[in-house]
Amino acid sequence: MSPFDLLRHHQTCAPEYELSNDDIVAMVEKWNEQFGVAISEVGPDRFYLRFSTLPESLDSLVQELCEFCPNIIVQDFANYPDILEAAEVLPADYVEYVRRMSEGIDFDDPQYPFELLKKSLRKTQQVAFMWD
Repeated sequence: MSPFDLLRHHQTCAPEYELSNDDIVAMVEKWNEQFGVAISEVGPDRFYLRFSTLPESLDSLVQELCEFCPNIIVQDFANYPDILEAAEVLPADYVEYVRRMSEGIDFDDPQYPFELLKKSLRKTQQVAFMWD
């Protein structure tokens, strides 16, 4: 079964963003042609995507990722200041990861979530898509 078959099997879609399963499969196929990808943890409204290679400049890719799934920013990277503020009630390993990722990031800069995404891509070459 190919990664694209996994997306089809789970009928991964995002109706609230008007993304059908075919739309999602087409975008992942495009990224596969450009960068090579692996897909994991597939569900009806989510999956993880790992890139084999990344472009030297991540600006265009980050913009495309965020337009495709705004929740990358809204449900993840934009929450880093709140995560650090609530550190005492969250798992220590998660907080430590957020602290390390936040080093050198200016939370007063409105672009900080996008800079965190770039930093994360450089470190892991992976992004989580969640449309829940």
